[in-house]
Amino acid sequence: MSIQLITQQLIQSIKQTPEYNNARKLKEEILRNKNLTKIVTDFQKEQERLYNLNLPPEELDREMKKLVDSFKQLSNNTIISDYSLALQQIQSIVDDINMSIIESIDKDLVI
Repeated sequence: MSIQLITQQLIQSIKQTPEYNNARKLKEEILRNKNLTKIVTDFQKEQERLYNLNLPPEELDREMKKLVDSFKQLSNNTIISDYSLALQQIQSIVDDINMSIIESIDKDLVI
């Protein structure tokens, strides 16, 4: 079985999780409201802009913290907060998978 096929199967498995389905529902709710959509898309654009600046890690962390703090103030709306949490949960799943892969490979290859 090819790595690409296994990757596609893994993606499909993630998309079947309750966390993923919750994030999709919240996204659809946000997209039905222009004001909420603007808040989220503005945040995501600014987040991308900061990443593209290639700042030193400490400076990037500082700038991201400022951005997240301002976003939290704008996102007192429960749907946006729930959406943000849902995205964090999906990211945590992906991070756990990534760490499992890395640890397994390292265990086999590191001297």
